Amino acid sequence: MIMSKMTERIVLPLPELLPRGRAEFREAARLMAAAGLEVDLLSGPGQDLRRARGKITALYEGSLVELLLHPAGRGWSAPAREQDRFFGVVRATGDAGGILLGGVLLSYVEAVEHSRATGCSLSEQDWRDLFRGPTEMIRFSSGRALSADGPTPEQPRTGTGNGEERPGIRWEVGHRLFFSLTQSITTALSCFAAATARRDEAESADSLELATSLMTAAAAALRFTADFSPAHYENDVRPSMMPPHVEPGFSGVQGRDHQVLVEVLRALRPVFGSIDRARYPYDSFKSAAERLFAAHEFVCAKFGGETKPSLLMEAHHKDGSSTSAAAAVVRQMSERRMALIHPHRPSREQHSPGARGGADEPSEPISASGPDGGRSRRRVGDSEDRGGVGGGAPPT
Repeated sequence: MIMSKMTERIVLPLPELLPRGRAEFREAARLMAAAGLEVDLLSGPGQDLRRARGKITALYEGSLVELLLHPAGRGWSAPAREQDRFFGVVRATGDAGGILLGGVLLSYVEAVEHSRATGCSLSEQDWRDLFRGPTEMIRFSSGRALSADGPTPEQPRTGTGNGEERPGIRWEVGHRLFFSLTQSITTALSCFAAATARRDEAESADSLELATSLMTAAAAALRFTADFSPAHYENDVRPSMMPPHVEPGFSGVQGRDHQVLVEVLRALRPVFGSIDRARYPYDSFKSAAERLFAAHEFVCAKFGGETKPSLLMEAHHKDGSSTSAAAAVVRQMSERRMALIHPHRPSREQHSPGARGGADEPSEPISASGPDGGRSRRRVGDSEDRGGVGGGAPPT
């Protein structure tokens, strides 16, 4: 079974235990400020990024991470664990807010370093959008006001090479960044839900504004991930996600981070349906969500999704009977997500025969028993390993 192509792993918290309030970042924010992990360090040259990497690793090993583990229990299916192995993601308990901040910062550093080594065709605006992900997480966690403007990151080199030199690594680096941003979006929305429930208007607005910046960053992360040719995807990347390297049906929708985000969105649907647009930046959030889903559709279409089924659909229809192109299914999924964010929006899929979890997209394990989507704060995991953070994934 294939493992990550990268020697360094990215450490993320269990999505079931992500922070649900700004106060849960307080200790991690103090430690990062004491270590000198500030926004300006992320916008500087290569030596600054190397310093940032060293500081993050030191905090992981010295203060934030308690246990590395193999997740198990509700939601942690074999495909979810396989996705973690494929992309080099390690789950940990400890200071969940600090582990998340470290994961966002480190995955951003990886993306910039890879772009500087291989080239990148992202625009200056894309890099600004991407940069706002880690920087706004730092500001939010430290209690500072979010900023419409900020330092401009130093641009990686551009050129015809883009991610062509090592497309498999670009695919992995981009997904790791996207996973950390997905967890950050979940956290921002959970903070929004909790603050709204206790009528804390200021933190509610800040949390929704943070979610907006993070969705914009996640859209840029998807464009970064797909910054190589369709030929390289077809000849290198796609085969690596097929048997014998992984089990049939490898798919992002089976990842646990994605599932927990959908749980939170579904639980927030009534809140979004009655939100006061004069008090909250809801319209900006909704537009950012639309751009994120459009970026997902763009990646799918770029790599043949307008005419070919996804790996998941191929596995479910081994006889070749699936008639749904991957891009069409992605558009249906985007419609379902937008129906959670914008409940009164007319949906194209209301009259679609493939709507609501047809044979081409399995239903997701959703719970909406409260504003946090019914997530448990209990410890999840087994086969725990007390090994060091930088030494690779836990044994499988």
